[in-house]
Amino acid sequence: MKRSIPGRLKAAVLVIVFFSCTVISISGFDVGGNIENLTGISAEDEAELIQMDKVSLWFQSNIGDFFHLAVQGSWIYSIEKWSLPYPELLEFKGAVPLRKDSWPVLSINAGRFFLSDFSSNVIAHYIDGLKIGVGLPSLNVFYFGGYSGLLFKDTSQIIMSRMDSADRVDDTKFFGSPRVIGMAEIRFIELILKQDLTFSFVMQQEIRPTAGVTNDANGGKLSSLYSGAGLSGTLIPSLYWNGYFYLETGNTLSLIDGTYDPNTQLLAFLTGGGFRLFLDKLLFSAVELRIVFSSGDADNTAFYEGNTAGRSMLFIPISRPVQGMVFSPQLGNLFVTELSYSIKPFSGLGAGVGEKFQAQVKGLLFLRPTTGAISESYNEASTSLYLGTEVDGVFNFRPLSDLGLALTVGLFLPNNGAGGAFLETQRTTSFLGRFELSYSF
Repeated sequence: MKRSIPGRLKAAVLVIVFFSCTVISISGFDVGGNIENLTGISAEDEAELIQMDKVSLWFQSNIGDFFHLAVQGSWIYSIEKWSLPYPELLEFKGAVPLRKDSWPVLSINAGRFFLSDFSSNVIAHYIDGLKIGVGLPSLNVFYFGGYSGLLFKDTSQIIMSRMDSADRVDDTKFFGSPRVIGMAEIRFIELILKQDLTFSFVMQQEIRPTAGVTNDANGGKLSSLYSGAGLSGTLIPSLYWNGYFYLETGNTLSLIDGTYDPNTQLLAFLTGGGFRLFLDKLLFSAVELRIVFSSGDADNTAFYEGNTAGRSMLFIPISRPVQGMVFSPQLGNLFVTELSYSIKPFSGLGAGVGEKFQAQVKGLLFLRPTTGAISESYNEASTSLYLGTEVDGVFNFRPLSDLGLALTVGLFLPNNGAGGAFLETQRTTSFLGRFELSYSF
């Protein structure tokens, strides 16, 4: 039987060919690359070796006075598996004054590039699409429209439903979650008392076929709209803060009283913020407090589409932000408090490579707002809201501009005692240590 090439694979090839031909037609561009190696040990019940290598090649060029083209291809190899070479970045961007040598400025980003909302907790991911913005000294506005279904699934962190999760282990699936994503953001710069006020609207719509997907045990569609607002700025010299709130609305699949409802109302929220204090005269120290709270639902028996009564109140972001180094659950029924301190201990000894060394230690406290499901395996009989505590250490050293070294260690202490959030068979004290090397050429 002849196997046809998936439509999304054909589209990805066409995009690559288009950008390659565009770059070939341009002279005077820069070419370079980067090699990254990660070697580590993960220890829970048994020690496990971690080994991953990433090779990237890039080239970029200015096009006239206002435009720029950047392309990067990458390849990842690990002990478990290796990826196909993939286009990590395919971006054409520019900024053009609409009036000669003056504001406003029209900006454009097209292709594959990194997109983030102002909190970085709803979406922070590479996406294929088009972003158009207008900038003024006191106001920035932009709109983005794009598609996530051309990203290889091994490089995608967009997992929002049971079908998304099932595709991750399906060898016949090459691409990530097929979702149309739109975003609009308005930022008022230093509106009052040097505070920035931001309004953000992010939407995503799954476009899988309905047949065999919606309204059955295999999973359903999830569509959502995130409406958010945030404040950020300087409180006093060297002290910065930010705060934000997002309301998530939409529809999801539920199993209520033995009947599947593909249009259950989704009503959830995300809130958080933090403070960062810089103490340059104290060996360039920095103290940071970060808090993030995402709503949950006590009647959820599973993290994805597990609602069993009424509307679903479990917050589901588009992409998956990193929490701790060892324990990093998805936002949704999760409350995280993080306190960190960083320092450059050799910065007072004069110029030299010691100036390039930085150390950081941070502690994270994990809770869940309700006794409902979280994204990790947990003790379903437990009523405890405390999940565990993690302590991480990070040591960065960049002796040369093109050579970077990093050593990170992390220890997670789960609540797995009597009546705890985890059974001992699900999670015990976990340690992770890794050494990273990055070389650019």
